[in-house]
Amino acid sequence: MMNFLKYLKRISVYLLIIFFLISLEACKKEVPGKKYIAKVNNSYLTEDELDSMYNLNSGIKYKDEIVRSWINRELLFQEAEKQGILNDKNFNRILDDSKKELAVTFLIKKFVNKEKIPVSSAELEKYYSTNPDEFKLLYNSYLLNVIVFSNEDDALKFRAEALGKNWDDAYQDIKNDTAVYSEKSKELLFEYKVQPVSVLRVVRELYPSEISIVLQTGESKYTVVQLIQKFNKGEIPPFDLMENEVRNIYLMQKKEMTVKNYIKELYSKNDIEVNN
Repeated sequence: MMNFLKYLKRISVYLLIIFFLISLEACKKEVPGKKYIAKVNNSYLTEDELDSMYNLNSGIKYKDEIVRSWINRELLFQEAEKQGILNDKNFNRILDDSKKELAVTFLIKKFVNKEKIPVSSAELEKYYSTNPDEFKLLYNSYLLNVIVFSNEDDALKFRAEALGKNWDDAYQDIKNDTAVYSEKSKELLFEYKVQPVSVLRVVRELYPSEISIVLQTGESKYTVVQLIQKFNKGEIPPFDLMENEVRNIYLMQKKEMTVKNYIKELYSKNDIEVNN
């Protein structure tokens, strides 16, 4: 049986399939009275449909790309229609399977969202302590304070304050300053997530509690970083650093168990027969 996590991962695939088919059917109809952006024979792409596609494909920067993609897709679809693909048994079998999978995914998501699964910190700590191998670090990792300023003078001033006081007190003094571009406090990062590489090189050389020099990490970006603690690959960090990840894993397992129990309940309510 496909587990709960796989169902959720597949939802986007089935949504795209259904959206694709619905949009093709909609585009086949003429839309008198509305301005259209493009057309292929008797299929039209309207402004509203283009906006909807643009929102769905937010990773695409330019609408021209979506229009070209729509034209290419429409040309191929119309050719497939001419060649009888829409009447092909395998095509319709896959389409029916996709609809069923999408419906199942929506049902499970609806059911899980309705179920309240309370979790206490004590439960999470117990789970963490009894399943240590699940939380061994796969990479060298760093517990860091990182702050990025939009100008060098403010970055230099902050670093001096942090050296004279401590990082937390220095940050409290400037946390609402418009020069602060971004900030991360006591964040555990895998080595490959410490970006850019110039920052990683410096972090590797820092001692615990040491504060870096001001690093220019981009145009109008000046970064100061403090290493709090380094963890080697294979180590298990303290629970307080991993609590969010523990919660996510624990809740996922609880949700999977809830779904399994739900399916068992459906077994008891329905007429099921298997012929060998």
